[in-house]
Amino acid sequence: MLWTVGLVTVALLVVIAFWFALLVGALLIIAAVLSRVSGSGGQNQPEWRQGLLGFGLYDEKGFRIDPHDPDAT
Repeated sequence: MLWTVGLVTVALLVVIAFWFALLVGALLIIAAVLSRVSGSGGQNQPEWRQGLLGFGLYDEKGFRIDPHDPDAT
């Protein structure tokens, strides 16, 4: 009787862990898909970085798009 209760408990825990892992995996896939869909039409967002014209806002092609004064120190 004790073995039966133990085996049923272990089997129940395995089934719960399986469905929980399946749920977490599905949520991760949905989050990844939504993050790609909610982007700006497949275009990369400008990013702040150090480039050829100094630190500034650059697009995906490497052009600086923020207003800057190259003669400023």
